Amino acid sequence: MDRMFPFLKKYWPPIMLVSIAITTKLIGFLRNAFIAYYFGTSAASDSLGILLFPTDFVTAYLINQTIITALTIYFSRDQSEKREIFLRTFHFYRVILIITSVALAVIMVFFYPHLPWQYTVLASLPGIFYGMAGIIQSYLNYNRIFLWPAAQELVANSVLLLGIVIAAKFGIYLYIVVMMITGMLRILVMIPDLRRLLRGKPWVRELFGIQKVHFEKKLLFYIGPILFTFILSGTPGFLILNKLHASGEGYIAAYNYSNKLIGLFNPIFVIPLTTYLIPTMQKWLEENKSVSKINLAAFILLGGGSFAFSLGLVFWPELLINAIYARGSFDHQALWLTSRFLKYQAFAVVGYALMYYLLQLTLLRNKAKRLMASYIVGTLVIIALLYLLPFAPYMTVGFSLTIGVLTSIIILIL
Repeated sequence: MDRMFPFLKKYWPPIMLVSIAITTKLIGFLRNAFIAYYFGTSAASDSLGILLFPTDFVTAYLINQTIITALTIYFSRDQSEKREIFLRTFHFYRVILIITSVALAVIMVFFYPHLPWQYTVLASLPGIFYGMAGIIQSYLNYNRIFLWPAAQELVANSVLLLGIVIAAKFGIYLYIVVMMITGMLRILVMIPDLRRLLRGKPWVRELFGIQKVHFEKKLLFYIGPILFTFILSGTPGFLILNKLHASGEGYIAAYNYSNKLIGLFNPIFVIPLTTYLIPTMQKWLEENKSVSKINLAAFILLGGGSFAFSLGLVFWPELLINAIYARGSFDHQALWLTSRFLKYQAFAVVGYALMYYLLQLTLLRNKAKRLMASYIVGTLVIIALLYLLPFAPYMTVGFSLTIGVLTSIIILIL
């Protein structure tokens, strides 16, 4: 006990982040269990998955944790007044988010005409609020504030859990409204910390008012290649949804259910560890301290842990899916189909874990060209395999994603 308190005092930031991440992910799984309970692998669950795509696209490719880390590094490198550079970045990036959302709305209306157009257009709006929350998170992380930036996801998943119940009772399209409310809440929970950093500026007018937008050439040169790369890398996800939609009812839902399990490792272990390590490593590098030992230890830990997790998904997919999803409308067919997707995608977990960590190191070392090359080549490999291989949904998708991400890792290591 005498050793425990000094340990907790010294390492409370990563312990706190991991604890919040675990709680958040558990609530997220409960939310997906609710979707499985109420909708199973029905046409309604497929439609819900399609409506979630614009927001998932923004959070996965336009304002993901790598982008947040990149913005955190950008704030530390710019020698201007930090408060002003944050506000200018926020307004400039907001324009990017709006343009992307409009483009996604057009794509949704064109590719999914069977859904009411007004709802597919509305589905593109929550991503704007999610994106703005991500920019605020990056600024707070730069200022070594981690609690509420990490907790915003916990708040969001709690509200979205209630949203599933509302969607089941009153219609799936109401879930879009809940997502918009959730995006606003993600911003609001970080406002107290942000107001202290803004030092008296009226936050409502500064964040949501009509402001003069400066063309941030320096920011665009730094983060533009990364944005282009991530947007390009989102293409396989859209193509997969399109192919699965043509394959039959329930395939999109089963793919999404399995992805939630595939995506379990990074938010719980990789992202909290990296969120704490990257700013620390950056500080050590500025002080000319060696980071090789901690870098190697993190790489081995993440590689070994993700491989063990993958083995569990390969050998016991039905057990995991039964425990989480198999209730209510989630019948035997849904169990079988979801387990097939999970089994064939399992080893992509190792690739995603190592890829994420290597991406942060690449950004830290300012090697944007290598980052772009890895994503572009990996994306092209996935697309090529999706269209060159005979399309057996879960096998082709799993094999393509795994080979694609491993290709990207090899380029980052070389």
